[in-house]
Amino acid sequence: MNKDVNQEAEEWIKSQYCSIYNFLVNREYELSLNRTKKSKGLYKRDDQGDYWWELRSCNYMDDFYKQKIIYPETTQGAYFYLDDNQYFIDKTCFMITGSNLNFLLANLSSSLFEFAYRYIYSSIELGKKAYQYNKHALIMLPILNPLNISRNEKQYIEDLVEKALKSEDAEKKQYIKLLDDAIYQLYDISKEEIEFINNYK
Repeated sequence: MNKDVNQEAEEWIKSQYCSIYNFLVNREYELSLNRTKKSKGLYKRDDQGDYWWELRSCNYMDDFYKQKIIYPETTQGAYFYLDDNQYFIDKTCFMITGSNLNFLLANLSSSLFEFAYRYIYSSIELGKKAYQYNKHALIMLPILNPLNISRNEKQYIEDLVEKALKSEDAEKKQYIKLLDDAIYQLYDISKEEIEFINNYK
């Protein structure tokens, strides 16, 4: 970045936001040091902005405006939410974008994959009930590719998801039970295995 342009930008923020500038300039050394450390670690230098006083740019900003599955990092259950409202989330939540989100939501929210994640794939347990959804463990879940199942099976599951999302209370619980049953059937889970899973709820 050209030094004159840097100076011009700094003069602009100083004239427009004097109090903020004075607060930042008193911490210039610390901010510059932290930025340098990050550039050598997880973040590349060009992700850090052009000036020592800038926030890191968000390369995935457009994803917030897409349909997405949102889930909390620390939880006591498989609480996945399908967002059509362009919600922004903070650092304690994560999101998944892409295609076939209704099908993915049904799998991730099911008793089968809640059990599988907690007792087979999860690496962090917090007390007796809480645990964390971590990406490195979550992506290991052996969820079927929707392209590899019949169109009728996929459609049935996605229809149940739509009905569950639009219903309330007792009716919603019925659809969730039907979704659990459909996921168990999809993965050919036996009655004995289902009883075993249910004993851990």
